[in-house]
Amino acid sequence: MPTGVGTPPIGHLPPDRDGTTAFQVSLDIRAGVFHFEGSGRRIVHDEDATLGTITGSPPAPAPNAALSSLSGIGAVRAERLAALGLRTVEDLMRHRPLRWERQVDLATIEDAKATAAADPKAVLVLHGEIERARAVRAGRPRFEAVLSDESGTAQLRWFGGVWLQNKIVPGLRVRIEGKATMQGRTMILTNPGWSVHDEAATTDPAAPLRPVYPATEGIPPRFLHDRIRSLIHQVVTAMVDPLPDATRQRWNLLTLQQAIRQLHQPSDESEIETARRRLAFDELLALQLVVARRRHGIRTAKPATELPTNNALDTELQSLLPFALTGAQARAIGDIRQDLERPVPMHRLLQGDVGSGKTAVALAALLQCLRHGLPAAFMAPTELLAEQHHRTLTGLLGDRFNVHLCTGSRSAAERRSAADAAASGHADLFVGTQALLSEHLGLQDAGLVVVDEQHRFGVRQRALLRRAEVRTPHLLVMTATPIPRSLALTHYGDLDVSVLDELPPGRTPIRTVAMHASKMDAALARVGERVQEGEQAYIVVPAIEPGERGDPNLEELVPRLKQGPLAEIPFGVVHGRLDRVTRDDTMAAFREGTLRVLVATTVIEVGVDVPNASLMVILGADRFGLAQLHQLRGRVGRGAAASTCVLVADPATEDGQARLDAVVGTTDGFVIAEEDLRLRGPGEVVGERQSGLARLQFARLPGDEALLEQSREEAATRIGDDPELIAPEHAGLAQLAKRVDTPAEALEGG
Repeated sequence: MPTGVGTPPIGHLPPDRDGTTAFQVSLDIRAGVFHFEGSGRRIVHDEDATLGTITGSPPAPAPNAALSSLSGIGAVRAERLAALGLRTVEDLMRHRPLRWERQVDLATIEDAKATAAADPKAVLVLHGEIERARAVRAGRPRFEAVLSDESGTAQLRWFGGVWLQNKIVPGLRVRIEGKATMQGRTMILTNPGWSVHDEAATTDPAAPLRPVYPATEGIPPRFLHDRIRSLIHQVVTAMVDPLPDATRQRWNLLTLQQAIRQLHQPSDESEIETARRRLAFDELLALQLVVARRRHGIRTAKPATELPTNNALDTELQSLLPFALTGAQARAIGDIRQDLERPVPMHRLLQGDVGSGKTAVALAALLQCLRHGLPAAFMAPTELLAEQHHRTLTGLLGDRFNVHLCTGSRSAAERRSAADAAASGHADLFVGTQALLSEHLGLQDAGLVVVDEQHRFGVRQRALLRRAEVRTPHLLVMTATPIPRSLALTHYGDLDVSVLDELPPGRTPIRTVAMHASKMDAALARVGERVQEGEQAYIVVPAIEPGERGDPNLEELVPRLKQGPLAEIPFGVVHGRLDRVTRDDTMAAFREGTLRVLVATTVIEVGVDVPNASLMVILGADRFGLAQLHQLRGRVGRGAAASTCVLVADPATEDGQARLDAVVGTTDGFVIAEEDLRLRGPGEVVGERQSGLARLQFARLPGDEALLEQSREEAATRIGDDPELIAPEHAGLAQLAKRVDTPAEALEGG
């Protein structure tokens, strides 16, 4: 240590009222460089000097400071916090509590027993000493301890908490918080929160509702609570509110500082809700700013070819279709015709329930393109579906246009022929998978691209179409999986929307019933009976071969069918591992009626159209998603015969039962889509767990549709005035949009 350090020595004063720590130092400095640990000050001198009294507080961490830079948070803990999405101080301030609880802080364990017996939902706060503890690895691993005080003992259990064995040890005084159950006179707290007991700690009188935070291994809820409480007064004032004052006033929103304080230190439930509403608006506005930029990018992309319509197109379309258009189909075609006439590239989503007639609408768009002498592309998510569309469109168009099938399994000669046709620039139709986007095929400058099953063709693929050399193709994307309005405005917000909400005449309602797995034999026997009466049927299973979960599977089911209910009935088997020729032959035999039953996995989920098939039995139905069940059910009910869908399952979870109840309760795909969104959340529904939707903490979809509409209106106004958000008053909005940082947005340039 350098000489010349006089008295008094460095001393730590008690914390200030705001939780910061002050230092008071008197030094007689003669030489050297001194570091004041914790004070954030460094004094350097070159000559003899006398320094008097220095007082100060450690500087507050900046909102963008890494959590690893804070004392007490090392590399390991920082990594665990990152698993919760917490990397900076501002992330911590924006961390949503799991719930808020009113505490029952009791003097003794004996008092707590009486409360637990009277109110099992009460959150108890206990103080005591760990009497004994052990890790149990047999069976379901857990950590057990006994808490004691002068009045009695309580049992503590942490399932999966074996890692606590070196932290909670006999003799340690702890504070325990959680709900308890009584078994006789024994009180048990399962997975309670815990912290080392601080005799000087007092309850925060400003927060009668105490937040409880989500935890991960090594980061107990109490740690997050204490960290946020110690930092909130220092950090919140330095956080920059991204919303302009006019935006907050327009939508009656709190300031960011008010929202953060009310989130972590609420006085009542109404403060929690107003804070949540403000932070939810931030999340939705960030998404809408990105969507508004995409829409602006579409409008300013290379122009599309104008494709004027005329009466001859309507006459030709009606001559190709063996039925009259529904009102919904006519309205959708009208929307598309108007889009195609403009130089701004069409970017439209056509959504309709199973069997609503999307192919006829797509045919109208294709004709309008082909009759203007431009090639068109029709893209499907799978080879099976591409082949089905190729057959359908070839049958409808006859010899009017050449229709090429372009999939990965086509021969080299077939692929070369398609490439030559594309290079010629003739008005041909190319049907295939996403291989159609490949550069060697040369279809980037097609007049129109139609994409079936929009949920499998995301933002990244849509962006590729805007990289055309000469012109941007018009784009029509379709889905038979109805999309809730909240998702249509976010994940699909760069698309205009047309809805087919009518079914063609002649379709019969599908009756849906659920049966317990123990009655599977009866369900399969019913298949045999219905087929003997002249019908055709599907049997769907979730797996090809046996697995750990014991799901119904083809490997075990097919021999059982051959020896049992289908012993005298010709049936075929289809799954994703079959070669194309075998699969095609099997599907053709089922369509022609040679095979009476098709046993399959979900490869038949979309695109299979066999009007004579009127019975579907889905085994292990609780293993399928809600949208999948609805799509599978849509394979029947396509003819005049009354159709039935039987869901055979033994749900192991509440969500599994809820999915079955939803499918049995309605055949309306739009109702099912809303229920699917409620059960799974937006990130799972769109199939992108890392998307901005998946990271929503505060916004509720469904639930916040009004707030979503407001954020959409605000984003449209701001991007309309300042597309790049470069104006000084939009600096906060630009940073907000950057928080929605996914590869899709990066690909599209914002």
